[in-house]
Amino acid sequence: MTPDYNVFVRVSLRRIPVYMAVLALLAACASSPEQPPRDEQPAATPQAAEPAPRPEPRVEPEPRPAPEVRVAERAPRTYVVRRGDTLWDISGQFLRDPWLWPEVWHINPELENPHLIYPGDVLVLGYDEGRPVVRRVDEDDIRDPEVIEEIRRAEERVREDDRFVDDPDQPVVRMQPRIRTEPIEAAVPTIPLSAIRSFLDETRVVDQEDLDGAAYVLRSVSDTRLLSAAGERIYVRGLDDNGERRFHVVRPGEQFRDPETGERLGREARFIGEVRVQEFGDPAIAQLQRVAQEVRRGDLLLPIPLDELRENFMPQPPEQDVSGRIISVFDSIGHIGQYQVVMLNLGSRDGMDVGHVLTIMQDGGTFHDERARGPVALPDQRAGELMVFRVYDKISYALVMRATRSIRLQDKVVTP
Repeated sequence: MTPDYNVFVRVSLRRIPVYMAVLALLAACASSPEQPPRDEQPAATPQAAEPAPRPEPRVEPEPRPAPEVRVAERAPRTYVVRRGDTLWDISGQFLRDPWLWPEVWHINPELENPHLIYPGDVLVLGYDEGRPVVRRVDEDDIRDPEVIEEIRRAEERVREDDRFVDDPDQPVVRMQPRIRTEPIEAAVPTIPLSAIRSFLDETRVVDQEDLDGAAYVLRSVSDTRLLSAAGERIYVRGLDDNGERRFHVVRPGEQFRDPETGERLGREARFIGEVRVQEFGDPAIAQLQRVAQEVRRGDLLLPIPLDELRENFMPQPPEQDVSGRIISVFDSIGHIGQYQVVMLNLGSRDGMDVGHVLTIMQDGGTFHDERARGPVALPDQRAGELMVFRVYDKISYALVMRATRSIRLQDKVVTP
């Protein structure tokens, strides 16, 4: 059959727009530049990185200003050290603030142990470019007649101190005020050691974990309930045979907490006695070496601490500002006075160290101002100074060196 020509023409005319569109597309592709394969696409132009923020300049803490050294109102020109003196006592003779002794002490480097002072030494107060200095001198080197006379009067006082009052027939011991070399034990201590002697090994603070894992007293070998005499023997359980044979017998005491945060700071382990293990085993046998109180069943054994109480140290303020409180006092049921031992809620983690001196401050409280019809906060009042002599992680022991007011628990302690 012959195709209908008119139908063919109509169909072809309908397809013309489609052909034209295809031709236009091909022409556009031909006119555009050749595109590289996807793998060869040119790298994108990197954008400029934003500048890193400049670090803030580190602000160094300003150094603490040097404390003002003030001479005591009736400071002597000379002082002859007496038997029984302490460094704090001597400092109080010359300075209004005895703890500033290191600021004025002028050592003689040619002397052996120049930092130590002994009974009979002559100390002279002088000035170097307006700054007070105290130095130790030999009496033969002094030429000033007034100073020589003062030393003579001081010698008279020393002879009176050393006179045997109970036995007048005994000769007077004359202490020559001269430089001398003596054993370190004879040197004048910083603070009265009698006030802190028991803290050498009889008072300690431990964590509860130390007590939970400690060995304990089972009973006496003689089956008596209490033990109070050295030489008696006891059965002990929980001891490891690690070669250690000497232990302290302790009894758990007060749990100390921070008065502001409630944090547990440590627990007192009260000294009861000292034992030496004779036979290891379960139970082990130990013998009492010395006893402070009766040993009871259940008392705990702790290794004897190796640290020793430092007896000679220089008073100094902490390197940074600190603030804490007195949280306990020993051997007192009322107010706290001079030479009493207190506990602070400050320890080595707070920067405390042996010899640090702190000022005791009492809260001034508030007062109702009738004219202003409202309360007004009164300033805190200075109540004294104390010196730290033993430091633990979270607490420390300190001795009250001066009390100008009646000191109480919870009083503040701050950097001078």
